[in-house]
Amino acid sequence: MIYDQLPNAPLYTGLGERFAQGFAYLQNLAPDAPEGKHEIDGTDLFAAVQSYETAPPAAKKWEGHRLYADIQYVLAGEEIIYHRDIARLTVKTEYNPAKEYTIFEGPEDQSLIMRPGSFAVFWPHDGHKPGCFVTSPATVRKVVVKVRIA
Repeated sequence: MIYDQLPNAPLYTGLGERFAQGFAYLQNLAPDAPEGKHEIDGTDLFAAVQSYETAPPAAKKWEGHRLYADIQYVLAGEEIIYHRDIARLTVKTEYNPAKEYTIFEGPEDQSLIMRPGSFAVFWPHDGHKPGCFVTSPATVRKVVVKVRIA
């Protein structure tokens, strides 16, 4: 897992060309970009721009992926994303290849507060539970860049 601010993204372009393209996309993204899926490089690299209301952790799900790393970047609002190695979580719903995730369950003992300009990279071994409120429900506008690594 990586947690940083977008101005520091050039430090992570060495992770590979797809990551470099993903960070370039975020750095050039218009704040009013339409919601929905945006292809960057076909199914190997794409982004989902979304808005939603944060909720208590009990209302959210732990997830993990096999084929993609996530770059989760907050445009507006704030949220907590809990994170934990999937080896320390329990599988609740087996891997769904069509949706490209496994649902897990476990305690919320490690967290990141995501605010505008911050990003986090989650690898396949990083379980994550996004969309949790910081102090009370709030609207978050976020981009999730999916980077194919497998």
